[in-house]
Amino acid sequence: EDITIEENSYFEKYTIRLAEEVGDFDGQTFSTGYRVVVKDGKLENVSLKNGTHYSFNEDVDISTDGKKLTVVIPTTYSENFAYLNPLDSTELIILAAKKDNPYDHTVTIDPGHGGADVGANYGDLYEKNVNLKIAQFMNMGLIYEGKRVIMTREDDNVLHNDVEWLDVITNKANSSKSDAFVSIHINSFDKSEEPNGLSTYYYTKSHEAQAEDRVLLAETIQNNIITSDGWKDMGVKEESFEVIRDT
Repeated sequence: EDITIEENSYFEKYTIRLAEEVGDFDGQTFSTGYRVVVKDGKLENVSLKNGTHYSFNEDVDISTDGKKLTVVIPTTYSENFAYLNPLDSTELIILAAKKDNPYDHTVTIDPGHGGADVGANYGDLYEKNVNLKIAQFMNMGLIYEGKRVIMTREDDNVLHNDVEWLDVITNKANSSKSDAFVSIHINSFDKSEEPNGLSTYYYTKSHEAQAEDRVLLAETIQNNIITSDGWKDMGVKEESFEVIRDT
């Protein structure tokens, strides 16, 4: 199917399959609903003539003028989002809010490194880019589950000064009063080692009032990522990394 829908108590989620990779697209909320315009967009299986409309689920309107595909989802709420699937740029995902404030917690996601700081690498495969892809998946999933997400970066444009950039990261998390902060990194490894394990780090010193919650969050993340993907359990550890020490 070109369009599938699922929903929970926070959002309706529309997944739209397009015939080609999506270039430019834009989403805006109007009084009549949330409108997403995809430049040169075409549905994968449904052929639309110029000026014609395709109705989905009785209320979602899709139309084309030959130059762009327009999707209108009726909603009276403002918290609506349009994303590309980070691994499939022919898949457009639209989240339409089901209430005025669809969030119950705030989470800051930090895709580690960025800009001139590429992190670990294997040839042209840079840690900074993989971290960002993971963060984009987390962003979509967390918003759909009712979490307001603060991204410390959404692209590769970051400060070149490492010390200043770490301050930007911690200030974003602290000023947003996030309930949780998660920084994503991928470690390098020696050629004699097997890269098959995951670990989660936390920091409690000077955060005694949150110590129990910090450990619980780290354990919950670790247990879920090794269970769902079959990774080797490298354990939960306490380390004084600046981004978890100063948030």
